[in-house]
Amino acid sequence: MKRTLLLILFSVISFSCFSQGSWDIDYIEVNSIDKSHIGKSLKIDFKHLWKEDFQSLPKSIRSFIIPQDTGSIILNGKRLNVVEVRKVYVDHGSLDDQYLEILSNSKNKVTRIYNSMLLEIGSEKLKLMISLETFELKRGKIRRKIKTENQEVWIDKKHLDGFMIKL
Repeated sequence: MKRTLLLILFSVISFSCFSQGSWDIDYIEVNSIDKSHIGKSLKIDFKHLWKEDFQSLPKSIRSFIIPQDTGSIILNGKRLNVVEVRKVYVDHGSLDDQYLEILSNSKNKVTRIYNSMLLEIGSEKLKLMISLETFELKRGKIRRKIKTENQEVWIDKKHLDGFMIKL
């Protein structure tokens, strides 16, 4: 009986020690994008302003997604400025926590891009289907989703570092 109790206790302690942390994010640099990525769901990563200093650093997923970059998307002839919102925790990171937020002066609404899909690869541009999700805000917090709209956009490769995809 003692032996069984000790075995159970040891198993519970061991299980909790080995179950920390998880990552479901992989990273593809823009120059590594190929036809196998067409149709895949991904998160856009705009070019880092400190790219030159980055070349000498060891590359890991955390170093790619921690900086908060800004970029712009041309949608229906209108420039939308976006900021990357990255949520990376001490021991885990989830692709679903990463998104782009469209910068605006509205205090009542916010539009975010949670999902995008690669549709086409050009020599200098990439065609993406982006999902624009608009939410109503109340005291700075999301109250409810107002609408979701899918739009096709072309983005210059020179403005991108790469994409995050799900492992």
